[in-house]
Amino acid sequence: MPVLSEYLPEYIDSASSNRHAKYALAGILNDDAHPRSLRTDHSAYIPANDTDPALASRSIIHSIDWHSVPEDHLLAPERNGDGWTPREWDHISTYARIRGAAAHELYAAPDAESGAQALRDELTAIKTIDSPAEMHGAVYSWTDSHMTPPDDLQHLTDTPREVLYRTCKDDARGIADNWSSAAREHSLHTLVNEATIVETIDGTRYCTRPDQIVYTTDSPSLPDGVYPLDAKAVSRIQPAHYLQAEAQRRAINARVADDADVHAILLRLGVERGDWEIHSSIDDDWPGEKAWEMFTRKAETLYDDGLVDVALGQVE
Repeated sequence: MPVLSEYLPEYIDSASSNRHAKYALAGILNDDAHPRSLRTDHSAYIPANDTDPALASRSIIHSIDWHSVPEDHLLAPERNGDGWTPREWDHISTYARIRGAAAHELYAAPDAESGAQALRDELTAIKTIDSPAEMHGAVYSWTDSHMTPPDDLQHLTDTPREVLYRTCKDDARGIADNWSSAAREHSLHTLVNEATIVETIDGTRYCTRPDQIVYTTDSPSLPDGVYPLDAKAVSRIQPAHYLQAEAQRRAINARVADDADVHAILLRLGVERGDWEIHSSIDDDWPGEKAWEMFTRKAETLYDDGLVDVALGQVE
């Protein structure tokens, strides 16, 4: 596994074994950082060996007013929320989070029994949601869903909650299967699952948490190396996803040897068999600089915000 040794900082000797290289890198690429919620509705992380909190990269990105981005901007989003009320979009977002978390846990499980239990645990959230009929109607109208039409429910004995549960479970299985297919085809091997990485890059302090940090040595299209991977169960990658991936890439790149480049992977996953695709920072159309500029600009605005600054100071 010589590719991993290339990423080890100079203060660690060249790996004496493949296992040593993997464990050494895993330790370098994961902080013992703990999440905290701020009273400003943002989230932050505190490393165990530090007292200085860092805003979560997802919280920074979620604070961007995407509707104010000019339509001709490289990172102008599709107007995802248009056509839905705020309540409907909240239902859709909640369902998407539950489905994505269930798929991730199922994929990462070490065996079938653990996977089944992880799937049940994640889907428990469906059993406690308010207004399942409202959520069912909203999710059915979402282009990324495969939900039973609301008009068909009158011919079924299942309740809206039961339909939501069954569909979410089936979708999570399809997404996890596609994740496995992508990993096999591109020889993606896991170094760390859901690492927390606190870094200060170009004066911006933040914490990022990729779904996985992987390495490959035999991909048909990706160079050998280490990659943060974020999986997105969507029909199309959105601008916000690029900001997240670029923040992950730069944080990890700061941890490894100076002459070892880190690239990023966005893995788009659908629910139908074979519906997946890889976007990576080696692609010609990867908007890395624009994404990083937008991310750091928003982070600077938040850190300069008096309320956020006070809230960060109150974190323990």
